[in-house]
Amino acid sequence: MPFGIQPILVFLICLLPVIVLALIGLTVILVVRTLKRKTKKCPYCASTILAEAIVCAHCGRDLKPQTSSQV
Repeated sequence: MPFGIQPILVFLICLLPVIVLALIGLTVILVVRTLKRKTKKCPYCASTILAEAIVCAHCGRDLKPQTSSQV
């Protein structure tokens, strides 16, 4: 190897872009999943919850079921 570069160092340098691309891919997947979820605000505590929720996960209050025209 030129200049005495250790093989393990070359391996790590080549592996770095793969790790970075994997992290970017995972981030994109998580963002897309989050954006696809339909949410609404709790009328009692104003926390963001899933649209299908019947009980608020934050304040514990019962929510009125939504009809198809409200979604």
